[in-house]
Amino acid sequence: MDSNKNDVFNNDNLFVEESLLERIAYITKELDEVVEITKGVDPTQSNSKIRVPTSIQSIFKYLVLKNVSQGRMALSVYFSGKEIGYATQARTPEAMAKLSRRLDMGKLEIKQFSDDDVCLEIIDSLSSRDIETKGSNVCFFEAGFLGGVVENILGRKADFKETQCRAHHGGDRCVFKMLKTGEEYKIEGVTIPLLKMKGYSPENVKMLTSLAAHSIAAIENALIFETTRKQSLIDGLTEVYNHRFFQQTIRTELKRAQRHNEPISLIMCDLDKFKEYNDNYSHLIGDDALKKVARILIGSVREIDYVARYGGDEFGIILPKANYDGALIVAQRVKERIAKCIFPEDGSGKALSISLGVMSTPPTDKIGPKDFINLADQALLSAKKIQAKIVLAKDL
Repeated sequence: MDSNKNDVFNNDNLFVEESLLERIAYITKELDEVVEITKGVDPTQSNSKIRVPTSIQSIFKYLVLKNVSQGRMALSVYFSGKEIGYATQARTPEAMAKLSRRLDMGKLEIKQFSDDDVCLEIIDSLSSRDIETKGSNVCFFEAGFLGGVVENILGRKADFKETQCRAHHGGDRCVFKMLKTGEEYKIEGVTIPLLKMKGYSPENVKMLTSLAAHSIAAIENALIFETTRKQSLIDGLTEVYNHRFFQQTIRTELKRAQRHNEPISLIMCDLDKFKEYNDNYSHLIGDDALKKVARILIGSVREIDYVARYGGDEFGIILPKANYDGALIVAQRVKERIAKCIFPEDGSGKALSISLGVMSTPPTDKIGPKDFINLADQALLSAKKIQAKIVLAKDL
C-alpha cells in the first residue's frame, strides 16, 4: 500500500480531516494549559512552549485516561474511540496498523484476522503507558478504536475486548480480541480507586476527572458534526464515496495533476447484465452484491485512490499520479477479483463480470473534468459491447 495525502496525522487518505482535529484542539487548548498548571508549571513562564493538542495522544492522555477511575467513564472512552476509528475510513488491516503508529497509540501487530476471528496486539499502548494497576485493564479507548476500524474493514458491527493489559499483567503489550457475533460489550473489573500517573498527584487527577467529563461531551459533539458531514459525501448503500463527492474530487485532482505536472487516471466500471441479476434474485440480493463489489474495489486500489458509486451499478475510481500502465494494472486486478466471486454468496448463483473503461491524461494535457469523465465513459461503453473487457480511451 502506498501512503500519500489527506492524512491529518501524516498523509493517509482518511476521512478524519484537519478541520475535525482543529475543532478538537480548540476544545482542549485551555485544558492543556490547566494540565501544566496542575503539575506546578506556570504556562506563561515555562521554557517549553504550551502546545495546542493535535494528536489523539494529547486529547486522550490528558483528558480521558486519568479519569476512568471506578469505571465511571470507561464506556464513554470506549465509544469515543470507536467513533474516531470508524470515522477514519481505513479499509485494510495494514492501514489500521499504520494508523496506530501515527496516532502514537503504539505498534499494532495483527495476530489473527478473519471474518469471525480477529486478535490484535499493541506494543507500548497509549493508555497503559506509565500506568500500573493490580486489578484492571485500562485500554478502553484502544479497544473502541480497533472496533471502529474493523467495522469499516469487515462491513459489519465489531466490538473488541482487552484480554490482557500491560498495565495489569506487565510485559510490553496489550492483547485485544473481537467479540463473537451477538456477544455484548461490557465494562468489567474496573475496581481501581484512582489511577496513578507519573507527575500527577491525586488532587491533580481529581481535577482532571471533572474537566474530562466536559471535554468528552465536546469531543463527541465534534464527532457528530463530522459524521453528519460524512453522510453527505458517502453512498448510503455501499459506503464508498457518492456521486457528489466524485464530481468534486475529479475537479480537484485534475487541477492538482495539471498544476504539478503529474498524470491522473480514471476508471469507470459497470457490472454486466446486472438488471438480469436483480430480476433473477431480487433487488435486495442485488444490493448485497453491490456492497460486496464496493469492498472488492476498495481492496484493489491504493490508499491515495478514490472509489465512488457513480450511479446504479456503475462505479468510478480516481487514480492520482497514475498513467495508463498503472491504471491498467488496477483495472485488471478488479476484473479478476470480481470474476472469482460468487453472487449470491449462498452458492446458488454464479460469478458476475464487470466491464471497465480507462482514461488517463498526461501532465501537459489541460483537459477539463467533463471531457475527462466523458472519455472514460466512452471507453466503458465500448467495453460493455463486448462485456467483461477493459478498454483504454486512447485506443478508441
